[in-house]
Amino acid sequence: MEHQFVTPNWHVILIHYPLGLITIGVLIELLAFLWLRSTVRNAGKWMILLGTLACIPAVTTGLFAFADVAHKANPNAMEMGGWGDVTAGHPWSQVQWDYFKHHIWYEASGTAVMVLACLLWLGASEATRRRAHPVFLLLCVAGLGLMVAGAWYSGEDVYRFGSATMADPAVPADARASAQQAGVPHFENWRQRLEYFVPPLQAHTLMAGLTVAVAVGALGMALRAMNRPAGVSDFDARLVGDPNAPAAGDPNAPPPDAAYLAVLRGAGPERATDVRSADLVEVRPTRLPVGRFWLLACVLGLITAGGGLWVLTQETNSWQPKALWGAISGGEHGDHAEHGVAATLNRRVVHVALGVSIVVLTLLLAGVGRWTARRRGIVSILALLLVLVVAAQIWMGILLLYDGHQGPLARFNKSSAGAAAPTTPSTAPTTAPGGITSAAP
Repeated sequence: MEHQFVTPNWHVILIHYPLGLITIGVLIELLAFLWLRSTVRNAGKWMILLGTLACIPAVTTGLFAFADVAHKANPNAMEMGGWGDVTAGHPWSQVQWDYFKHHIWYEASGTAVMVLACLLWLGASEATRRRAHPVFLLLCVAGLGLMVAGAWYSGEDVYRFGSATMADPAVPADARASAQQAGVPHFENWRQRLEYFVPPLQAHTLMAGLTVAVAVGALGMALRAMNRPAGVSDFDARLVGDPNAPAAGDPNAPPPDAAYLAVLRGAGPERATDVRSADLVEVRPTRLPVGRFWLLACVLGLITAGGGLWVLTQETNSWQPKALWGAISGGEHGDHAEHGVAATLNRRVVHVALGVSIVVLTLLLAGVGRWTARRRGIVSILALLLVLVVAAQIWMGILLLYDGHQGPLARFNKSSAGAAAPTTPSTAPTTAPGGITSAAP
């Protein structure tokens, strides 16, 4: 664990935000009967949405965090092989591995449930949101419960056993002494200073998480745009949630959507009479900023790619394109022959290809979202491709973090000693792409 500004990693900071936001948001929704007509419920929904999106960068930095602390406790393993060697001779106890495994499973499941709930809610019409509100709330409660359970296991692993801390007996004495030096170290150049505060690999994994989070939000808005009725393409969705709108299930009032649709077919702002209280409601047509969010995801993807090149410069000590490509392709670094893997199919090349695909797909979706947002076929195909590419990229990132850049694309390298791991090592980094962390609040 190198001497850096935040020890052991950024993940220990980021995990607090999603848990806090989702917990408060779910509590507001559970107590909604206390403020049925209040805007507090809108605040609760925003907390759930932002907390869920914040889970994604917490997950990607958690991928780094777990790999980092596991490798640092067995520093010679990567010289021998990959993840199999790390786990086969690891000094952690069986209980420590089991607690991390439970933490991974619970956090992965909770994150997946929350993302699913938010995507369904973002993409649903107002009528569907009202009818399916108990289902959305149940999903949120289940997701939060899983995440809290996962956080408990992580907390116990850290505070009971000292895992991922300088108190961990598994950490080599020289690494512990280096990390416990007081004060800010002396820097020989600006790059050392920058990397002390912003470690390149952590920055890369954080930006990857932010890219996926923004893409998830853009996907939800794209689904929403596709599900709008044909006559209300410029409908402001907030108006259907107006407190003066007819309540769902009121037998004495026309359906809320029908009442609003009757006045939303015009091209310019209109004034409509609410069917329940005769109050005037101003209608301001608007467009969902789907294209802008896809474009933001594309920009973040480019920044993430730049962070990846920054990581490679630590290995090559050069920004020269030839040196960087040599590190990616294996032309100047590493011997692929001993792993039986062609240089053109090594993990870094695939990682770069998938990253380029993410940038291109988000850029295409930005154009589609701006000019042809209602073309369901085009949006669906591009969105499905993006989901598949992101899933493949997460897997490739796991392989690179845990097992190195040489080896097969579909599995981890076998232990060079042929020994079995003390636990189920492949479970730790290869379960669903979420919730792999090394510490708890």
